[in-house]
Amino acid sequence: MSPSSAKPPKNFPVELQVREGTTDNKEWNHVRIGGIDYQYRYKGGSKEHGNHEAYVGTGINILDIALIKDEQRYVIHGGECVTSTPKQFDFQRVSDLTATVTDLNTIEAEAKYIVMVRDKENENIIPCHPMMKNIPPP
Repeated sequence: MSPSSAKPPKNFPVELQVREGTTDNKEWNHVRIGGIDYQYRYKGGSKEHGNHEAYVGTGINILDIALIKDEQRYVIHGGECVTSTPKQFDFQRVSDLTATVTDLNTIEAEAKYIVMVRDKENENIIPCHPMMKNIPPP
């Protein structure tokens, strides 16, 4: 496919919230790091909760991840895509509060993307991870 006929990327906004503590609310995921309980939740993506599915061959998909600030305590430290399919998914930290995950969407594949959030108050790194999947067209 020539560059002029390529489909433009599709962008999907995703919000990530992180806070200290626990809850019974099923929207929040729990993780314990360094003896401290944290919760995180995602909003957005095509399947909500940060999860994303794309039909193979429908163009590049980009998740635009925004960390919702909590008194300047949390920042995006880094991240990665965990998958058995190389070169299909790419994580990029853009700033302390933003990151992107690019899905080339050329083959069937599945991945977890992990946003590593740093708690500047306690110097803990909090892994926050939903999934991405490329599925065959209907």
